[in-house]
Amino acid sequence: MLAKPSKRGRPPTDRRAIIDAILYIAKGGIQWRLLPKDFPPWKTVYHVFRQWALNGTWESLNAKLRAEVRKTEGKRSRPTGAILDSQSVKSDCHGGGEVGYDAAKRIKGRKRHLLVDTLGLVLGVLVTPASTTERDGAQALLTRVLGWFTWLRILWVDGGYTGQAFAQWVKTIRPKLEVSVVKRSDDTRGFKVLPRRWVVERTFAWLGHCCRLTKDWEKTIASAEAWRGDYNEARPHIAIGNEVPIRLHLPAGNLGKPAVRWNRKLPAQLVQGWGHAQNHSGHCL
Repeated sequence: MLAKPSKRGRPPTDRRAIIDAILYIAKGGIQWRLLPKDFPPWKTVYHVFRQWALNGTWESLNAKLRAEVRKTEGKRSRPTGAILDSQSVKSDCHGGGEVGYDAAKRIKGRKRHLLVDTLGLVLGVLVTPASTTERDGAQALLTRVLGWFTWLRILWVDGGYTGQAFAQWVKTIRPKLEVSVVKRSDDTRGFKVLPRRWVVERTFAWLGHCCRLTKDWEKTIASAEAWRGDYNEARPHIAIGNEVPIRLHLPAGNLGKPAVRWNRKLPAQLVQGWGHAQNHSGHCL
């Protein structure tokens, strides 16, 4: 799936080790400079991470793996239905970057607008200040990604996207796409699983099991989107990285290659906890 290395220059660092290091940072939520010595140098890992984010490699990997997962589930590679939702998260006091205040959730930080298919696999994501309304964020996200998913026919949303204005706007850019609002009954008390909406909520839960994503630690929105995909196309891949191997019935930490060397050197308790997280499909990465 990755591009062949150039024949010029010195031999490139093993890309499997690079991916392991990036997933380690996503899971542990550590700083780049705190990457253990068992991995390649942190500057090399960060360089490849940023390069793949800018040239669309993460986007390509996500699209190919998503198609394989859908194939194993007996579905077409191109989805016809999608679920849209948003989540507000607190931002770190990093002293820079755009943040906002979500009065409904009483959260100062940023808002993640997420579009997933019926399996919960990510189709698109957009990070905005938390003050951005659901409909404004949805319009920006759909304008960016609908050109890639021409087979979409139905879009499930929650009550925050209610209104003829939003539905009519969707019709103007995609006449065959229908907006279906799944509302929560006013008589319902406590938690209740709502049709279709639970799928995107589960995807948010997968993201939440990554320490790097439990809070918005990034100084810029571009960096925040990079941990969920490409800087420009905002396509998340990293935080769903272990869910795909699980669905493909592959070892989550070993995609057809020898066991990663750092598993043999880390403390037994940490390795055991990491393996336990990977063996549950409801957990992140």
